[in-house]
Amino acid sequence: MDGKVYFKVEKPQASKAYLAGSFNNWNPQDIEMQNVDGYWQVSLVLSPGKYEYKYVFEINNNQTWQEDPNAPGYVPDGYGGKNGVFEIVEKDETLVIEKPEQETKSSVGISGSYSFNLSYKYDEQNILKGQGFSNSLELIYQPNNNLEFSLKYDGASINYAKLELINDKLGFLAHYNYVLDFPFEGLETGIFVSYDEKYYLGFGADNNQLSWIVGLNIFDIEVNYSDNYFAGESVVIAGYNLKLFDYDTKLYGGYFINSNSYAALINVNLEDFEAELKYVKDKVEFLLSMNYLDLISSYNIENGSYNIDSIIYIFDKYGLLAGYNHTTLLDKWYFGCGIYKEDYNLGFKIRSDFSGYYFDLFGNISF
Repeated sequence: MDGKVYFKVEKPQASKAYLAGSFNNWNPQDIEMQNVDGYWQVSLVLSPGKYEYKYVFEINNNQTWQEDPNAPGYVPDGYGGKNGVFEIVEKDETLVIEKPEQETKSSVGISGSYSFNLSYKYDEQNILKGQGFSNSLELIYQPNNNLEFSLKYDGASINYAKLELINDKLGFLAHYNYVLDFPFEGLETGIFVSYDEKYYLGFGADNNQLSWIVGLNIFDIEVNYSDNYFAGESVVIAGYNLKLFDYDTKLYGGYFINSNSYAALINVNLEDFEAELKYVKDKVEFLLSMNYLDLISSYNIENGSYNIDSIIYIFDKYGLLAGYNHTTLLDKWYFGCGIYKEDYNLGFKIRSDFSGYYFDLFGNISF
């Protein structure tokens, strides 16, 4: 009415809320929203055009991106989810908001991705010899903010499946071959129930024993106790989420009772930067992610094996990839390059192990 676009959303669990979109280069902390009568609100003056956006919530010092459940329309966000979208047009000398004319499948809550890998082996007689073709299809159905079903199919079998339901403050999650977001890797299959994103209870189904976990996450402190859920042991985990020099920081520690061993994690995150150092039972893992680099490495203190994977990004869309894996039995390495865009990537790599040299073509597209 007055030339402004008004944004309003309910999220009682959030301590802060921000608006990010194509109008501010997706800066997650540039436009802060105000809590008015239980709703996070903000208004912007925008020129005619098409805009995409999402809300960014701070919950227990964790940054959570979420699409607007009442957006005029949706488009894929390139990461298996969706962005809200609207268009400002001028009609009868008045600016109005409309749903964009061209909608994608995500407007009915469907998104996903398709990946493939074509492999050849170097052969002295034939130069290149076909070794196989693998592919996978991931589908995500999210008709609203309270229901999500996702499944990944690897041609011959189901890679993972997940069903998530939210009813007011009660959440339910059933998962198959899908690791939940804990600081240390737990069981891949089971059910998980939460209340108000503060209290949770889970049961696993990966082994022949009763596996369970119970915990709480309040006042930025998380504590849980589990049996046969992490590495088949009874485990106590405690953590604290805080702001450290403007960085979202996670500090976690764990004690494995049966083996009398320990685990620790520190994770720092700020916009396009993330670093994580993890120690679990004689294994050290390090992760570094920024605008121009993704690096993942691990080292086993007990047997001396290690692994390094890296991608260096050039001009925001090209990537140089390389990796090396060392064990007591053999060494492997690879290098290659590719095009890495928001909704697709395509590339090749050369790799080697004890059996010879290989040439791989790979790709992925999100929709």
